[in-house]
Formats: sequence, structure tokens, C-alpha cells
Amino acid sequence: MLDTYAYTNKLCQTHPVEKVSFALSLLMITLISDSPFVSVMTVVIMAFVSLFRANIPPGFYFKFLLSFAFFALTTSALTVLSFSSFQTGLTKAALMTALALFFKALGSVLCLFFISTTTPFVQIVSCLQRLRIPPVLIEISALTYRFIFVLFEVSSKITKSQSSRLGYISLKSSYRSLGILISSLFIKTLNHAATLERGLQVRNFQGSLKVPDREYSYSKINVFFIILTVSSLILISILTRSLAR
Repeated sequence: MLDTYAYTNKLCQTHPVEKVSFALSLLMITLISDSPFVSVMTVVIMAFVSLFRANIPPGFYFKFLLSFAFFALTTSALTVLSFSSFQTGLTKAALMTALALFFKALGSVLCLFFISTTTPFVQIVSCLQRLRIPPVLIEISALTYRFIFVLFEVSSKITKSQSSRLGYISLKSSYRSLGILISSLFIKTLNHAATLERGLQVRNFQGSLKVPDREYSYSKINVFFIILTVSSLILISILTRSLAR
């Protein structure tokens, strides 16, 4: 699903350096800044750009947003409670810390989610090559990325097949079906890896994957927007630093 949106969104033909630098800049500011206002602004900006500029379907986007928000909220809630030997308490400082942690985590994940839904992996590889990342690391990342989707696809097919045969109708059958699913995934993944290796050998694989690098043109409007957004977040971080303490 992510790969489909990465190739069909309205920002697909935008220069990959613009998209990656925009998301990573906001990610770094969100992680470094102590101001919760910066984290909230990052969430708003990323949601706005993804929904209205990249035209990611709202249903898919908010489904991911709510699922991670529930996880982040549950984790952040543990920081609110103050435990001692005799009592459990709730302090204002702990509550503010939990809220700041929640929005920082949510903003950071949305930055990475923006890259995954707007930038095809071929463009990401192009950016890594521009940064002079060692080819071995790029190839490992490419193969890992490919096998993640293979794993999801095979897992989905097996689960649907098991469900149609009432494989999860009871707790006992669910455990049995889960064991079959895990063993089948392991075997099918090994078979797919062997097939991929034979395919590379047939195509005279020389130890490096050749990824086509097409030419993109920079957009002055996008560059201006990136500079304006990053500068605004830095300014907000400086102005609200005292409020965050």
C-alpha cells in the first residue's frame, strides 16, 4: 500500500532531495527542540502537506495516525504516573512531559511517514547515492525493503486462506494456525531469496545493483517553502524555549 501511494501521489515527480531534506529537517528540529509547540506544528504541517499537497487518501492517513497515536499515548501515559513504595501520584510536570513526548514521537513518525508515502524507494536510493553512502549499505537497504513487502504479501495470503478454513475460530486453532503461518513464512521467504539470487546470477550480477537515476529539476517555490518552514520552526523553538521549561 505504501509503495502504491509513493508512485501515485502528486509529489511523486518532485525532486527527491526536496522531499527528503524537508522531512529530515523537520525531524531534526522536532527531536532537538524542547518546545512542545514545535512538535505540534510539525504534526500539523506534515498532515497538511501529505493530505492537501501529496493528496494521500484521508482514510488511509488517519488510520495510520490513530493507530500510532494510540501506541504513543499508551507509552507516554506511563511517564505521567509517579510510583513510590506507598502511593501512585500524578504531577503537573509529569503530565506536561508526557504530552511533549507524545507530540514529539508523533511528529517524528509523521516526518518519516511523509517520505515513505511520497518518495518511491528508487528516489530514496538516488538520494543515498548523492550522499555517497557505501553501495553495500544501499543494496542491503534495497533488498530489505523488497522483502518487507514480500513478507506482508505472503502473510496476508496465508492468513486469508486460514481464515476461510476457520483456522482462527478458537484459541487452540488460532495458536495452531499461527505456528503454521510462521513456518510457512520462513520457508517461502527462503525460497524467494533463492529465486532472487538465481535471477541476479542469470542477469550477470557483478556485485552492485544499478538503479536508474533520472534528472529532476528543483522548484523555486518548494525550496522557498522549505526554507520558510524550517526558519519558522527554529524561530518558534527559540521564542517558546522559556515556556517549555
